[in-house]
Amino acid sequence: MSVFVNFTNHPSEKWNNKQRSAALKYGSIIDLPFPSISPEFTDSELKNLADLYVSKILELSPSCVLCQGETVFSCLTAYILTSHNVNTVSAVSRRNVTESIDPHGRTVKNSVYEFECFRKFIFIL
Repeated sequence: MSVFVNFTNHPSEKWNNKQRSAALKYGSIIDLPFPSISPEFTDSELKNLADLYVSKILELSPSCVLCQGETVFSCLTAYILTSHNVNTVSAVSRRNVTESIDPHGRTVKNSVYEFECFRKFIFIL
């Protein structure tokens, strides 16, 4: 059975139909919540946590992993996954921003993200 692992803090049940359909092309969707990454983590702690989550992900034998969250941890995890020949992607969205002035004269920005596609992580060394 093919599996698409959603390794983010955005549960797939809240995705729009376009994103869900794009993920289902890889297989059934399994949500694996992204860990909380402390700003105080050392490089070693970050690497150990990435190794732990990569092990959990590899146990699922995914056909694809959506890996998105804290930037350095995401890149490290994606790098390790791709070194194991796991297709690893990020969600690409269009950001639509509107600005308005609230009753107190403050500028309020509202961002709406529209999923467009998944983009594969590429590492060239």
